[in-house]
Amino acid sequence: AVLKNLTNNKYFKGFINGVKPVVIALITSTGVVLLMKCIGYVSIKEFSINTVSAISFAVITIAYFVSKKFLNKKMPAIPIIILSAVCGLAFSLLLR
Repeated sequence: AVLKNLTNNKYFKGFINGVKPVVIALITSTGVVLLMKCIGYVSIKEFSINTVSAISFAVITIAYFVSKKFLNKKMPAIPIIILSAVCGLAFSLLLR
């Protein structure tokens, strides 16, 4: 009953509408920072490409878009995480 009353409250709706873009921005910012570190960004003056990370990122990106094209749906997050772990381990062992 309380949740139903909150969802009809204009102040609660305004709060949710304001928080949603902030949460999306925080998640996107974290993703961009992790991607930059993954491909080798250290600081403004320093850039060092991590081969294993670059190859893993390329393979995972290709797998995502191939599955999206041929299966006509997005790949779920859990298989992407598992594929990332397998690719990272496999390429780090192969490129030693």
